[in-house]
Amino acid sequence: LTRLRAQQFAGLLAELLVSKASYGDVLAQTARLRPMTLAAEMQWSLMPPLTVGSERVVVSGFVQPSYEVGGDIFDYALGEGRAHVAIFDAMGHGLEAALLASVAVGAYRNARRQPLPLPRIASAIENALAGQFGRGRFVTAVLAELDLAEGRLRWVLAGHPSPLLLRHGRVVKELTRRPNAPLGLGLNQEIAVHEESLEPGDRLVLYSDGVVE
Repeated sequence: LTRLRAQQFAGLLAELLVSKASYGDVLAQTARLRPMTLAAEMQWSLMPPLTVGSERVVVSGFVQPSYEVGGDIFDYALGEGRAHVAIFDAMGHGLEAALLASVAVGAYRNARRQPLPLPRIASAIENALAGQFGRGRFVTAVLAELDLAEGRLRWVLAGHPSPLLLRHGRVVKELTRRPNAPLGLGLNQEIAVHEESLEPGDRLVLYSDGVVE
């Protein structure tokens, strides 16, 4: 009984913190140990809560170095029968990379909410970046969607490191496929979409090249 009450209290506290954080600066100021760069401030304001879960799926992410990040960003959305996840890595560093990442995430959300299929979501991001910045700027990305009932994963790989599939705590497969070019180059490419069947308990790891570099 005590454990159940503690879990209920923790859940209520978490909901209060997340729901009230956008109404003022006290929680953000309390959590920070040192000043944050402008680029990092912009990107953290765009990112969703770091962890979300349901009975069928859990999504969790983080970005390091958290006070100086510029260009690496992720987004997700859980629907009734589908989960959407995306990770972006904008070229460059600092404010320029943050601006690229901001447009990419905005275009991703706009296309996802229409809703558009994965190839057209990728094309929408491509067009938004090329239209705003010309063809000299780009982002790499993984755009993925998971059918929660069937466990079918579909994803678009755009010049980004391939996802890793973990099963029983071990990497069983690198989801390497023919990649599309990075988004924003204005190549009018035909977007390739890949598929993989997941099993209950599988973990999918998406990461940027900063991890391996």
